Amino acid sequence: MKKKYRQIVCAAATVILMSSACSAANPDTAYKEAVQTMAAHPEGEYVILLNLKMPITSIALADTIDLQEKPFKVKSVVTLSSLNKTDSPFAAVYVEQDGDHLNIYSGRSQMDKMLWNKQVRPLKNKAPLADAFGTERSIMSGVKAVDIVGLNQYKVVFDARRIYDNTDKENWEKEGLGSQQAEIAAQALQALQQAGDVSFVVTIDPKTKRIIHVDGLLTDQVQTVARAVASRVNGSEKAKALVREMIDHSCMTITVDSKPLPDGISIAVPKMVRKAAEKN
Repeated sequence: MKKKYRQIVCAAATVILMSSACSAANPDTAYKEAVQTMAAHPEGEYVILLNLKMPITSIALADTIDLQEKPFKVKSVVTLSSLNKTDSPFAAVYVEQDGDHLNIYSGRSQMDKMLWNKQVRPLKNKAPLADAFGTERSIMSGVKAVDIVGLNQYKVVFDARRIYDNTDKENWEKEGLGSQQAEIAAQALQALQQAGDVSFVVTIDPKTKRIIHVDGLLTDQVQTVARAVASRVNGSEKAKALVREMIDHSCMTITVDSKPLPDGISIAVPKMVRKAAEKN
């Protein structure tokens, strides 16, 4: 009996090792499956945290996004903290599908009061947006390399050349973005390209095949964009030198955490938000 038990244990261990070896040998497959799973079923809560550290201060921007698939609703609340002081939410967004259009309620904090506006974006038809989730075929678009770096952890490198294309600016203007705004966006993305490829460490839950955590260092990207912006600002050489020094000694990190929607959470647009948006 003991011999048979040992054989079963050995067989199970062999299967686990073979499975692990296959996963390690094909990190592209594990990452692709996770992205496909989340593209098809994005419902959940996502917390995006940007930390910017500079010589004289530090700033943390947190965006908590709750997404419901059916009916399609999104709630986003952004908070900002600096010098260990947490401010009240300074921006928030509610999105809901209403037939063949999206209602978008965006709020911004002003004088300790949230000001709300409403925008309506048309959709192609009344079909639930969730029906089209996961139909995008270019899942690995822009991914340059995927390597395993730890238990269920993968380093994903994105090709900087895919960040901006010469046709993007023209397309943005066709979609309604102002020419000046499109030019600023184009310059920022071109600066990002100069910083080189971007890499993140992605943690995947092997059971659900979902991405549950992302870590990234964006120092090079932020410094490159900041230098590009600073070079266009008027001022004395002394002031510009001070700005350059601050930029050179700053760093930025980003983390993204994903989990199922909390029990009992409400993503519906509050009545007071609807009323406030109608007045503006």
